[in-house]
Amino acid sequence: LTLAPEFVYLRDNFGTRMNTIFKFYYQAWLLWGIASAYAVFAVLFDTSRHQPGAIARVGFVSLTSLAVIGGMFYPILALHNRMFIETGRHVAAQPAALTLDGGRTTASPDDYAAVMCLGALVQGDDAVVIAGVGNSYDGGGPP
Repeated sequence: LTLAPEFVYLRDNFGTRMNTIFKFYYQAWLLWGIASAYAVFAVLFDTSRHQPGAIARVGFVSLTSLAVIGGMFYPILALHNRMFIETGRHVAAQPAALTLDGGRTTASPDDYAAVMCLGALVQGDDAVVIAGVGNSYDGGGPP
């Protein structure tokens, strides 16, 4: 499953093979996780096979533990990077308050002005902007 998207992909509206890679890799990582859980069990506890020596088992447990603990740091470091470094908050003289309101961090001032205009027009009514014109991941519409 991990090798197939390197050579074959489904042509879709994104134009690249990323959609195929995401769908195949999601399945592959689930299978890798199940296989690795069994591999750890087999190396440490399966008595029907030849057991490695105590030093080898301690080394295996150490490396496995190091990999798992290292993987547990990723979400913490990624969250910090996403919240502060990618947004430029770490160099701002007075960073804006952390909030779930993404309005002020909209990439384009024109987009922000359009959202504020629509908000003023509906005046409290529930309204949803469905979609813009254009392709995936572009600015939407003609320049």
